[in-house]
Amino acid sequence: MKLRNGREIFAIPSSKFLPDYKKERIQKWIDALRSGKYVQGRYSLRSDDGKSYCCLGVACDIAADEIGAKWVFSKRDDEYVFTGGKTNFDANFILPNELRNFYGMIDNRGFEVRTPGINIPEVLVGVSLPNLNDEMGATFEDIADILEISLQGGLDIRQQFPGCI
Repeated sequence: MKLRNGREIFAIPSSKFLPDYKKERIQKWIDALRSGKYVQGRYSLRSDDGKSYCCLGVACDIAADEIGAKWVFSKRDDEYVFTGGKTNFDANFILPNELRNFYGMIDNRGFEVRTPGINIPEVLVGVSLPNLNDEMGATFEDIADILEISLQGGLDIRQQFPGCI
């Protein structure tokens, strides 16, 4: 698949194995990314002014009520922090473990896709969802597409280049 900026993604892990209730949560996340309600931001879950979110911040925001968490402005850190839940976490850059489990994500950055390296395009490198959001210029629509492909069984590089691997 290609991002809207032309960057190619050659592999996306499958989320097909997840229980239906976690797939439904991911679908809500996809819908929120596509809704137009959220302004895309970078480098933190929610911007200092509270007006924009990274892709993981959207995941936090839509799950807040269900897990008993909320956004709090930290005067000490001069930024919004996602806090609360059963484990009383504080997060500003990655998914708290409670949310990672809530969505069934592989790690606190969601999961990694495989894309050609910037300096060595012949080598595929792993890129996390927040890196797609922050560094690679992926739009919320791109990230929603990636999550949707993951729910449908993922994207295997061997499907795109049969006989090469």
